Amino acid sequence: MRRRFQGLASTARIAVARQEQDMRIQDRYQLSFWDALIVAAARSASCRYLLTEDLQANQDLDGVLVVNPFLCDPGALPRT
Repeated sequence: MRRRFQGLASTARIAVARQEQDMRIQDRYQLSFWDALIVAAARSASCRYLLTEDLQANQDLDGVLVVNPFLCDPGALPRT
């Protein structure tokens, strides 16, 4: 039982940290809550690119570059 609680506590700490990150991104870039959540998740997963048509193309959001897949071939993006 104790191990299960420790796992839940760890998950809760991660969730709180991610929510704080979401709010900072939302405030900094004036994004909706949901868009900020997507950007924060991409950052947490160490993604370099976020393919979407819903955000401004070529915008760098704390190290995540927004790419509109209808304007740019995602296969042409640098992989380094």
